[in-house]
Amino acid sequence: MDIAQEVLKCAIGIGLVFFILNSAIKTSKTKNKVWINLIVGLFLTSVFTIAFFVDYHDEPILNSLSNLLFIGFSFLYALSCSLYYFIIGYGNPFTSSRQLESKFYYQEFLYLLYRNGNDLYLKKDKNGNYSGIVVKGKKTRFLEDILNDTNKQMQLNVTSDNVTKIGKLTIKNQKEIYHCFSIEISTISDNKGLEKINAYQALNYQMTQLDKEILYRMIIKNNFDIER
Repeated sequence: MDIAQEVLKCAIGIGLVFFILNSAIKTSKTKNKVWINLIVGLFLTSVFTIAFFVDYHDEPILNSLSNLLFIGFSFLYALSCSLYYFIIGYGNPFTSSRQLESKFYYQEFLYLLYRNGNDLYLKKDKNGNYSGIVVKGKKTRFLEDILNDTNKQMQLNVTSDNVTKIGKLTIKNQKEIYHCFSIEISTISDNKGLEKINAYQALNYQMTQLDKEILYRMIIKNNFDIER
């Protein structure tokens, strides 16, 4: 028996199943993707485990190598895919304790910059300050789902290909985290209370220091992860 060939065959076979699965649930909410991958993976693991015990008849273990490999790869893909989507929604659970504490105790916000090329759509508050759209996060919801709901409220048909996370700003003394997303759109009907401003002129408008710091990096698409 060519063990390397068996390993490759099982890895590709199970990998293809999860590739088709995740293509089919591409538009699902991140939380649902976590559970779907976990449930399907555990189901496949259970099926191959049952098949192993049914077929096993006190013979050399290598004779049942395919079943063992299918069990292992089913569990591995289930864990990997679920963890991948969990990290997308909640962040990396294996970071340092300081980061885990800040993730739990800090208030999180989505900072959204809608743009069409060099045209930015900014919000103007009652004090005359301009900014992107700031949406308060909830610990019980994935950031991606809050983003999708905001786009629906804005009556925008935005695909994941048009959304780019530019960076994250953590303000430790205020216990706040801003997740900054740039969203490319064709146009906003009635502007939804936003003003269209040219990117090259945006920083000349009145805005808070926080907004200037975020928008400057977002306009030039400079990825960042800042703590201050």
